[in-house]
Amino acid sequence: MKVIINADEFGFSKGVNLGIAEAFENGIVTSTTIMANMPAFDHAVKIYKQNPAMNVGIHLTLTAGYPVLDNHTTVVDQNGKFKNQGAFFSSVSRLDLEEILLEFDAQIKKALQAGIRLTHIDSHNHIHELEVFEYVLLELTSKYNLPIRGINDRHINRFKKRGIKTCDDFSAEFYGQFATEAKMIEIVNRTREKSIEIMCHPAYIDYELYHGAGDALKRMDELKVLTGQKLKTFFSASKFQLCGYGELYAD
Repeated sequence: MKVIINADEFGFSKGVNLGIAEAFENGIVTSTTIMANMPAFDHAVKIYKQNPAMNVGIHLTLTAGYPVLDNHTTVVDQNGKFKNQGAFFSSVSRLDLEEILLEFDAQIKKALQAGIRLTHIDSHNHIHELEVFEYVLLELTSKYNLPIRGINDRHINRFKKRGIKTCDDFSAEFYGQFATEAKMIEIVNRTREKSIEIMCHPAYIDYELYHGAGDALKRMDELKVLTGQKLKTFFSASKFQLCGYGELYAD
């Protein structure tokens, strides 16, 4: 079985970037997803170029920071910033899908133009799972030929029926107080699929993360677990193959 350990929010802040780099270089993280619209994007690109073996996907964003394009009307607030998560989900039916498609495409192009070889697609706050965005996803996956994350069996099956490549299983359980060695081992051992992605959020705490995320302290705990010897020993001695989305369809 192939196991992808994907660290979300590359580019959110320098502390997040450095934590992800540490978990990749000295831990079990195999994959990450970059936020092209966030302030630490350029810093993330520098880290990527120092670690070209990193599997980096695009973390499509509509609920944090400012957009890449500056001509939106339905996805931003009065200050031109993306709406917060609550405001976004309460206004989904009024969003302009063409506007979203253009913004997502611009985020992907920004990453590609920075020299990142993208390996997959997911999104901040799992917004890509909303069925109202299916047209947008089909356009993007067709244009860029990228696998996409599915967060449960229903979404995974829906994507596969549309011909979109995705992992066979997904877990968001390695999070907060449950981000432990025991939980990671439990998740992997109970999976009966050919592949699974396990989401994580390793980071060092900096000002932006501390004030921008409610789980900042827990991310430090995740980093310690993901770089600890116990999980490295477990995977090296197991039948499970750690990989990124770039290797998922390699054979």
